[in-house]
Order: sequence, then C-alpha cells, then structure tokens
Amino acid sequence: MAEKSDFEKGYLEGQLDSAESELYMLCRIKEQLGKELNEDDAIIVRIRETEDFLRKNGRDVDASDYDIVYDED
Repeated sequence: MAEKSDFEKGYLEGQLDSAESELYMLCRIKEQLGKELNEDDAIIVRIRETEDFLRKNGRDVDASDYDIVYDED
C-alpha cells in the first residue's frame, strides 16, 4: 500500500475535524430533543456512524465525551 501524500493526510485531518464538530452538534441536538430515542432513530444512527468513522481513522472520541447517554429499549 502506498504511503499517503501530505495532501491526503491533510484532507483526512480536515474530514476528521469536521466529523468531530458534527458529532458535537448531533449530541447537542439530541439533548435538546428532550425525549427518549431508540437506537434506530436517525440521529442515533448518525451519531454512531460518525463515531465509527472517527475511530476507524485514529480519533479516540465518542458521544460519551459529550455526556450523552443512549436510552435503552
């Protein structure tokens, strides 16, 4: 596998920074909804997808960093 160029590394870092910002905003929106959500609700699915993207690319961040607790069924 070829090593990533500086451009590719910088582009990925920008995507990861953007994903962290998105995760933060999604968590704030979830909090403001003020209702119980299920794991298959769109906002919960997107939070999990964003967490997965960040983890797969070396960022150790998840919704619990924003004091978010998933409601259990």
